[in-house]
Amino acid sequence: MSGVSRRRARRLAVFFPALFCAAAWARPCRAAEASLNAEELKVYSPGVTYGEREAEYRGFTTSAGQQGFAFSASYSPTSWWESEAYEVLHRDPSGPLVGDRVQIEERFQLAPAGEYWADPGVIVEAEIPERAGDPVEEELTPIVEKQFGRLLVTFNPSLEWQSGSNYAPGTDFRYAAKVEYLLNSYFAPAGEFYGEPGVIGNFPDSSRQTHLAGPAFYGTWRPGSRRAVNYSAALLFGLNGATPVRALVTRLEFEF
Repeated sequence: MSGVSRRRARRLAVFFPALFCAAAWARPCRAAEASLNAEELKVYSPGVTYGEREAEYRGFTTSAGQQGFAFSASYSPTSWWESEAYEVLHRDPSGPLVGDRVQIEERFQLAPAGEYWADPGVIVEAEIPERAGDPVEEELTPIVEKQFGRLLVTFNPSLEWQSGSNYAPGTDFRYAAKVEYLLNSYFAPAGEFYGEPGVIGNFPDSSRQTHLAGPAFYGTWRPGSRRAVNYSAALLFGLNGATPVRALVTRLEFEF
C-alpha cells in the first residue's frame, strides 16, 4: 500500500467511528421493549492463533437509554483452542450499573483455514449468574465462514438452554451474521445481523421476536509483530416493534 493510501485509510478509520456516533443520536425515537446483551453483539470467526493473549471490551447504548458492557481476557494454549472469561454488566434506563454474570467461553477451530469449502468452528460457553436464584445458561454456537473474493461472510447460529435454580424449559435459537468487504486492514465496511426468534418449537409471533441489522466497520492497527489493536462498531436498527430502534455497538480488542 502506498503512503497516500495509508493516510487515506487512517483518515477513514477516524472519520467513520465519529460518523457512527453522530448518526446514533441524530433524531429521537420510541423506547425499547427488548433487552440486549453486550456479549452477544459480536460475530465470531473460527480462526485461532497459538499463544495469543487478548483483552477485550464490548459495549452498546440504545436509543431508549439501555447500556451493556462486557470485559474479557483470553488465551490460546493451542493452534485450535481459545479460552475466554467475561464479566458482563448492564444498566437499565435511569438505573445503576450492575454486574450481571460471569461467562466462560471455549472456542475451537475445527479445521485449518481453506481446507474445506467453508472454514468451520464451534463455541461452547456457560453463563454463571451473579444474583442468587438465577439459572445457569449454556450455549452451543457453530461457526461457518467463507470468503468470496473480497467479501467475507460469517454465520453464527446458537442454541441456548438453562439449568439450575428457576430454569426455564426449552432451547432458544439465536443467530449472528456479518458480510464484510475486505477493503484494507485499517477500514473494512460491513453489515451485521442479529436475531433471537425464541424457543425452538414455540416461536412467538414475529412482531414479538428480536431482530436487528445495520452497517458496521472493522479495522486493525499493528504497533508490533505480535501486537494488534482490533476495533469495530455497528449501528443496528430494530426490524420490528419488539426491538430497540437503534443500538450503537463498539468493540476494542488488544492482542499481545
